Amino acid sequence: MRSGGSCLPPEIYDLIIDLSREESSDERNYTTLRSCTLTCHAWLARGQYNLYHTVELNTEEQLLAFSKSTELSPRLAPLVRELIIKHPDDNKPFRLMNIFPTVFARRLPQLRSLTIESPYATPSVAPFHPIYFLAIHAFASVTDLQLFHVEFRTFLDFARLVSSFPNLLAVEFWNVSWLGHGSNQFALDCYRSRFQWNDLVIDDVELTGLAQLLRAVGWSLQHLTFRADNEWMESFVSEEGLSMVHLTSLRSLQIPIRLDRTDFGSIKELLSRHICSQVMCSLTFSFHYGYNATPLDGAKDVLLRMQRAGIEDILARPQFSLLEQVIFRFSCAGDTEDPARGWEQDIVSVMPRLQERGIAKVEFTR
Repeated sequence: MRSGGSCLPPEIYDLIIDLSREESSDERNYTTLRSCTLTCHAWLARGQYNLYHTVELNTEEQLLAFSKSTELSPRLAPLVRELIIKHPDDNKPFRLMNIFPTVFARRLPQLRSLTIESPYATPSVAPFHPIYFLAIHAFASVTDLQLFHVEFRTFLDFARLVSSFPNLLAVEFWNVSWLGHGSNQFALDCYRSRFQWNDLVIDDVELTGLAQLLRAVGWSLQHLTFRADNEWMESFVSEEGLSMVHLTSLRSLQIPIRLDRTDFGSIKELLSRHICSQVMCSLTFSFHYGYNATPLDGAKDVLLRMQRAGIEDILARPQFSLLEQVIFRFSCAGDTEDPARGWEQDIVSVMPRLQERGIAKVEFTR
């Protein structure tokens, strides 16, 4: 494409198309990407790559239409890297979740990430047929799994689903629950040898099965992130915190803390009694203030409360001798002014032993 006798390098056009895939809102920019594929032959390959990189299906009609398009054009299926199965806005059972494995098993050879989201139906999932788990096992290329707002009928269904993916490495659960444990309250134990997860993110998962999950993945899990509120964390520590002792390979841990928190008892218990990994090298405290950004002036105050509660004393114990960094992460609004020079040292000065070891860090995210 020429303008004024000059021609831009093809890399510039590729970059423009790539940027069109970036999400600027809740809706992906499919219209622009479709236009890119129709602009000229030179844009077709790059446009299709971005158009099919992430596929979101909300209805059975969309699922069947996409399935038909991959049958008619088999070269499109290998372009799919992320698949999002999302429940439509109704209270009916989540049929899409029951259908998609048998439709796409072995059809998306380069699929890496699978997201299943069902914020409306309760329970989300209809009973699974045994062939369902055989189809899930065929998704051998999937390494990342996200389950958001999914309620299973039984814990056994949940256990069989997460253990059927043969090569999962990174998993995220947000508001995942089940109506009952089913016939086997130790459902995950028999699948323990299948797990090789490295990274697990947990936010508001039913406590009755979380302990089993941590036992099952304990031998391989290296990175654990909690993103729950105070009440959930306190309940987990008091009821199921002992399950953390199985995480013998844990290298990094992230713990959420509300900025106005005054009682650090459950966090002290978690760190002092339930962390048995001898290879822990990174610990992050992620501060928030409900659903709002964290005010900068509260950062130093909350670290001072933590120091007085004895958190720094615990981190001086032998099981934390390999720590390379202790990160205190605060969020702030996008229009917040940049803090004055030297603010990091001013904040971490309330943790003198961590500061002396050179491992205390403060981060502000927008």
